[in-house]
Amino acid sequence: VRMGDYTLIEFYENGRRELFDVVKDPGQSRNLSDSHRVVAEELAKKLADWRTEVGAKMPTPNPKYLPCPQAKNGNIPMLGKYADVHGSMLRFEPLPHKNTLGYWVKKEDYATWEFTVTTPGTFAVEVVQGCGKGSGGAEVEVSVGDSKCTFTVEDTGGFQAFKTRDVGKLTIEKAGRHTLTVKPLTKPGPAVMDLQKVTLKPVK
Repeated sequence: VRMGDYTLIEFYENGRRELFDVVKDPGQSRNLSDSHRVVAEELAKKLADWRTEVGAKMPTPNPKYLPCPQAKNGNIPMLGKYADVHGSMLRFEPLPHKNTLGYWVKKEDYATWEFTVTTPGTFAVEVVQGCGKGSGGAEVEVSVGDSKCTFTVEDTGGFQAFKTRDVGKLTIEKAGRHTLTVKPLTKPGPAVMDLQKVTLKPVK
């Protein structure tokens, strides 16, 4: 929804809001939803009123949906585009220009994935990450429930210069739906990293 210089984007899946001043920030790189809460609330109400006015039919969850299911080879791939992002700046940047979680400029922001396990056990954690010069060194925690591992983000020479890395192991004891969280513990540089994919691979 647009009002004056501001545009608000609302994500149906989790209620996340992004507010941008499209005149001062045409690239929409700075989410103002925290610092301009009154404007964000006003635009959100306009959007809700419009839905009511036109009788918009809202989507409903598919009870048969299995998020990020475990493949036949035991791997559980989680692409950036399937992540739920938490915070104000982290977002998924789509094709054709990018295909990654980016704008990770706030340590408080983090990402989660819902995924489905059919064969539990111990899994190696593989990440596909990129990091620009001067931004390496962030400590990042990957967790599923109480099982956790941490890794240090590697400077790859560019945020779009992706590198595949094995960064630790996690143990999942039960089949079913779980949540994987990727959360920075430190951010010594301008940004944490770009994160394209996380894959859990069974340890044999």
